[in-house]
Amino acid sequence: MKVYDFVKGLLERDVKCRNSDKELIWKVWEATAKVRYINGKLVLSKEDFLSALTPETITRARRKIVERYPHLKGSEVTELARGLKEKEKGTFIYRDKLL
Repeated sequence: MKVYDFVKGLLERDVKCRNSDKELIWKVWEATAKVRYINGKLVLSKEDFLSALTPETITRARRKIVERYPHLKGSEVTELARGLKEKEKGTFIYRDKLL
């Protein structure tokens, strides 16, 4: 199955994936990268991580899907936030806060 089709299916079934790229990426990895839980702990080998789809590939697929199927967009608040980030391109660097 192509990445596009897989991501489209997730967006159709799961509203959380429409509103959060992190949730979408995790669902794709969970299904394709041999993510396992052993004794309640997440296990993902370095080899599996390195062979997993990149976040950029997954979010690029989401953007293409939303262009063609606007009903699969995130909520208004999510789309507004994404639009604001897009306007800041060049000065905006995506980075989570370190603990």
